[in-house]
Amino acid sequence: MALARYVLIGAAACVLVTLGACSSGDPASPPGPKPAPETPEGSASATNGPTYHKDVAPILQNHCQKCHHPGGLAPFSLMTYVDAKAMSPAMKLETAARRMPPWGALDTDECKPRLPWNHDERLTDVEIKTLADWDAAGTPEGDPKDAPPAKSISPIELPNANLTLQPKQAFVTSGTRDQFRCFVLDAEGVEQGAYIEGIHVLPGNRKVVHHAVVFTDPTGAVAARADATGSFECANVAMGDEANGEGMNGPTGQNSITLDVWTPGGNPIDLPSNIAMPVTAGSKLIMQIHYSPAGQVNDPDLTKVQLRVRPPGAPKPEYLLFTTAVGNFPVAFNNEGLLPGPNDPANTVEFKIPANSRDHVERMVVTIPPRNPGQENTQIWIYGVMAHQHLAGIDVKVDLERGADAQCLLQDKWDFHWQRMYTYASPVEKLPTVQPGDKIKLRCTYDNSMQNRRLASEYKARDLQPIDLKLGEQTLDEMCLVIPQLLVRHP
Repeated sequence: MALARYVLIGAAACVLVTLGACSSGDPASPPGPKPAPETPEGSASATNGPTYHKDVAPILQNHCQKCHHPGGLAPFSLMTYVDAKAMSPAMKLETAARRMPPWGALDTDECKPRLPWNHDERLTDVEIKTLADWDAAGTPEGDPKDAPPAKSISPIELPNANLTLQPKQAFVTSGTRDQFRCFVLDAEGVEQGAYIEGIHVLPGNRKVVHHAVVFTDPTGAVAARADATGSFECANVAMGDEANGEGMNGPTGQNSITLDVWTPGGNPIDLPSNIAMPVTAGSKLIMQIHYSPAGQVNDPDLTKVQLRVRPPGAPKPEYLLFTTAVGNFPVAFNNEGLLPGPNDPANTVEFKIPANSRDHVERMVVTIPPRNPGQENTQIWIYGVMAHQHLAGIDVKVDLERGADAQCLLQDKWDFHWQRMYTYASPVEKLPTVQPGDKIKLRCTYDNSMQNRRLASEYKARDLQPIDLKLGEQTLDEMCLVIPQLLVRHP
């Protein structure tokens, strides 16, 4: 992700799937032997255990089928009894391990967030046991009359979108190295100034689209770099980095703002009616796409952006939402930023993940600075939290410390191929707040070995053995980053 250098400034679903709602993209576990059933498999005979129609189908319908349907994002369907029966051993294993449905924000012994999450995909213990018991019983079908009412399967899109934007023309990646391309989006209605109530990125060519960042360009400085295609190479432009000459501003600034950071697994940003993101008049919209072509250069990409724009004349929202980033510190400063690590050379603080290290840890910390003049009393709430690493990453823990009070905001069991913003299911007044002097602490854990299946696949594709990994933009670089969504009251 092109987010190489950020601190918190001022006061400022589904993808590659194996099982569950939207998976990590690992191949499903191979079917194993089943115990001999007491009744013929698939029979509708009476059973004391769970049956497909009565017990299993509702679980699949609520948690899995939005990706696992014909033509869906998943590599196989789970729409019928025959589908589920064939995958039952894998469902049992993957759900028991809580890899499916994919959901990184797990409660752990060291992290129990104080608030619940919106759109929590996790299965209950009862649901996991139901799938295991059904497999052990020989996958009985049961009575079709017990089946839940059918649900329509809709594409994962922004509800009530009223504007869809796209680049001037499609783009074809080239070579095997990652590319960063910025596209100027034609958005006349938004350029007059608007409130954005929702946004979602629709990747065109999922083989090569790694992630996308959509941000405003209030001065037109970024848009001016575009060539005749309406785009340009932009490895060093992200989240408004060059839109104002000062980097991305936050809730109290009037400069570039980030509207969306889309990653595989990301849901639409669908804000309640009292929250919106402001776009100042005259702004251009820029979409930066990180392409990871890996030699797949023949298919063009035309990624689109859906918006829900607040109607002109509608009341102003009560709260404004801003997205910022904390982390990716390459060096230490004033005993903060990147902290000393276990493998650092003597008298040196270095972000380096040694080859073949299994549980390497990097830690970062930043103290929230004083408010800008005139903004001393601004209240800032944390609406959502998103972590970010690359292929070697396996865990991110984010803490907020205020004096003696410390709370864990998020611990993400990291999956490079399934990332999302986790938002709190709580009214605004109950959300965590950020104040000057607070410390945001990051702990990022990595497995830079061939035991890390995702990373091993990348190494093998490049005919490499593990190498030392440094901080950087490329897929075989690494990162340690948290991306919070922040709220302030509308002035």
